[in-house]
Amino acid sequence: MLKLPHIRTSKENKSRVASLTHRLKFRAENIVARISLAYSLEQGVKLKLSELQDSGGKEYSPIVLFSDHEPYYIGWVCCLYQIHSKDERIPKYLKLHLDDGIILIEEALNANSDEDPIRVLMEQTL
Repeated sequence: MLKLPHIRTSKENKSRVASLTHRLKFRAENIVARISLAYSLEQGVKLKLSELQDSGGKEYSPIVLFSDHEPYYIGWVCCLYQIHSKDERIPKYLKLHLDDGIILIEEALNANSDEDPIRVLMEQTL
């Protein structure tokens, strides 16, 4: 299996992660990152590598981002994009989905700003 490098959000998403962490009352920013990544992948939308954003934002080591579930995230990407688990593009796809999920979650919370953000998040992910 591919050894994953550290993955960074876009510069713009760094502040979004901090804001979402505060808004959702989480203790650590990696929780928002994990949920964002899973939420984007769960949508089943194949994102284009040509739309990869900058890497000037928050940096996550594989252990912080994936915990001991790294093989599952790699498998998820491989199934979605129909690629091998050693494909060099996997870290780029993970970054695409991390950035995408952050934006999607922020949009969902903003569209339902009068509701409890945890409830909105739960409804979006069910």
